[in-house]
Amino acid sequence: MFLEAFSREFLTAVMAFFIALYTLLTGTLMAVVPASLPSQNMSAVYATTTLPVSPSPLSKSNPSVQKISNSSAVKNQNTAVGSVSPVLSTSSPTGENSQELNDQTRAAVVNLLCTTNAGGYLHPISGSGVLIDSHGIILTNAHVAEYFLLRDYPTPGNVNCIVRTGSPAQPAYNAEVLYLPPNWISANASEITSQQPTGTGENDYAFLLITGSIDPSISPPDVFPFLTMSTDVSGVGAPVLLAAYPAGFIGGVTIEMNLYASSAFTTIQKLYSFGGSSVDVLSLGGSVLAQAGSSGGAVVSTDDGSLIGIITTDTASNTTAGRDLHAITLGHVDRSLQAEGLGGIDSFLSNNPVDTANVFNTTIAPELKQELINALQQH
Repeated sequence: MFLEAFSREFLTAVMAFFIALYTLLTGTLMAVVPASLPSQNMSAVYATTTLPVSPSPLSKSNPSVQKISNSSAVKNQNTAVGSVSPVLSTSSPTGENSQELNDQTRAAVVNLLCTTNAGGYLHPISGSGVLIDSHGIILTNAHVAEYFLLRDYPTPGNVNCIVRTGSPAQPAYNAEVLYLPPNWISANASEITSQQPTGTGENDYAFLLITGSIDPSISPPDVFPFLTMSTDVSGVGAPVLLAAYPAGFIGGVTIEMNLYASSAFTTIQKLYSFGGSSVDVLSLGGSVLAQAGSSGGAVVSTDDGSLIGIITTDTASNTTAGRDLHAITLGHVDRSLQAEGLGGIDSFLSNNPVDTANVFNTTIAPELKQELINALQQH
């Protein structure tokens, strides 16, 4: 175990070194997060979906932030995404501003669909993601992106993961993993065969890079629609807009042929932390988005239209209104990247994404893929 941990830390350090070296030699800034991102010592909180969460007592340093124990079992939303018809709840804000914010957010939200040519223990999944950069970088959950690592398992080309856009969702782009936290794979690889995977949601994020159009005759846009990001999180009661492709109540054929984006306005209900006083998870209550498949969807501040979190999980209930949707914050992602030696969101995305993807997929991804294969072969 010590050697495995050392190897992973060494490979992560190598990746960080090559990224830094490339930036030093070329000075290229392909995807820079705005320098005005607030630094408020806040971490993102991982949202959980299908099993009840039992947070530990209130943090002493921040009474409004509750801790989420690593022993809390919560289900991930990685089995289905979408809705039968477009939905927009406009409880706050109202009027033209509401519609404009909704349109901008939906334009940046994508559906991630992974299907398999053969059967086995890998189940087809549908999830959501958010474009966060004009060059085609997508932020989603690790429990969705891990399927992109298994394209050739158990046979070449068996797993087909694509990016879909529009409403209903239509095939649009191919993508590869830009980065996925190795510590998330180590903690959750065994869940990949579960129909109802559980976990706390900590470090459950990943970046994908669009590599081209599915139709080779159509060129990708020079500039992708995207949402700016912020690590600043308002307190309980702050209004937010949610957008994703929920599909918890529809079948596989409908998901593939008639999957619509959904969105809804709601407010932040509670703030959670994974162990400190930083805000890592947002409790967002029940809504049409509280369904399987919304994982990776957007949580947007209505104050400035910035992305402040991504949907991860929800608590169990027979109705969406009775569930509690959770999302990890961008602050959590930022701190996780810093802990991995990659300098946080700002620094990580300031490098050439093609080179970053190449370094990750040659130095780190093979080991992560093998961990997932080992977990699959145990069943």
